Amino acid sequence: MNILIIEDEAIAAEKIQDILIDILPSARVVAIIDTIDESIAFLKSKSPDLIFLDIELADGSSFEIFDRVEVQSPIIFTTAYNQYAIRAFEVNSVDYLLKPITRQSVSKALANLQKMKDSFSYQALKQSITELQLKAESRKYKGSFLVKSGTGLIPVETSDIAYFFASDKWVYLVTVQGKEHLVNYSLTEIDGLVDPDLFFRVARNYLVKRQHIVKLNPYFKGQVSVEISPTTKEQIVVSRVRTRELKAWLQR
Repeated sequence: MNILIIEDEAIAAEKIQDILIDILPSARVVAIIDTIDESIAFLKSKSPDLIFLDIELADGSSFEIFDRVEVQSPIIFTTAYNQYAIRAFEVNSVDYLLKPITRQSVSKALANLQKMKDSFSYQALKQSITELQLKAESRKYKGSFLVKSGTGLIPVETSDIAYFFASDKWVYLVTVQGKEHLVNYSLTEIDGLVDPDLFFRVARNYLVKRQHIVKLNPYFKGQVSVEISPTTKEQIVVSRVRTRELKAWLQR
C-alpha cells in the first residue's frame, strides 16, 4: 500500500509514519508533504492508495486541495479540530482522527478502510457521521491546566486563561492578568483539549479566547492582523483562509 502523509508538524508526521510501519510493515510512505501547493502538485500526477491529511497546514486549510485537484484516494483526516468532521466525509474520508494520534486510532481507521473496501453502503457512512456528531457533542474539554510555580505546580482554570502561545520549542499560557506560565503540551494538543467555541487558532503560534480578541486590522491581500488582550510584542498575522474562518467564528 502506497501512503501519502500531508502534515506540517514534523513530529506528528514522523509519529504517523512509525505507527504505520508498526501496523503495516508492507506499507510504503511515498512522501511527506507540509503545504497545500506541494500537495496539489503531487496529486495532479499521482494517486496513492491512502492519504493521511491534516486539516490545518502551514499555508491554510487542506480543504483547498479539493477545490483545485480531483482526489480519488481514500483519506484519513488527522486534526485537532473536531468541528470539521461532517465536511470531511464529503471528500473521500475514511475516518477522522483527533490529535494526538495513537496506534489504536490509526489501527481502527485502517480497519474502517478495509470494511469500506469489502462492503460499502450509504447506511454505514450515515451511521459513522451520526457517531461523529454524538462524539463531538459529548466531548468534555479541560477545565484547568497544571503549570509550574517555583518548585511546585498550581492549577490555572481555563476560564482565567486569555490565550496560549508558542515560542521556540516552548508553549505558554497567558492569564487574563497577563501572567505567563509554561505548559507541558504542544499548541496543537491544547487546541484539541479546549472548547473550539471559546478558543481559536488565529496563527500557528497563537490560540486565543474569543473575548480577548480586541480588534482585526487590515493587513495584506485579504489577511488581517489581530490585536489581543493582554497585548503582545509581536504582530499576529492571520492567513487568508484562516481570516475568513475567524470572521465567521466571531459572528456565531
